[in-house]
Amino acid sequence: MEVIDDPQAKENGEIKVRLHWPKGDMIYLAWIDAKDLWLKCFEKRDAQNRLRVRIVYSDPKKIGGVIWMPLKAEMYAGDGTKVGVSKFTNIEVNTGIPDSLFK
Repeated sequence: MEVIDDPQAKENGEIKVRLHWPKGDMIYLAWIDAKDLWLKCFEKRDAQNRLRVRIVYSDPKKIGGVIWMPLKAEMYAGDGTKVGVSKFTNIEVNTGIPDSLFK
């Protein structure tokens, strides 16, 4: 992972990162909310930097007082056409699970 210096991302209160996979030549970019650290946007681009897919996340909510999670995800094709929307409800995190299981 590498942090990208992007003035527009900083202006929007975001951290822009490039994710690296050991195989392939795709480019993966993510924008993370700098304050609460939730994923705001994810892009997959080909080796020529052409957009293949963009997922825009919104409606963040702090779940169980533990972690911020976007409750809406909108997916766009490389040409900008919206191809799908998901909305999440009734999210719970580690409900009823003792902390000792994670040690």
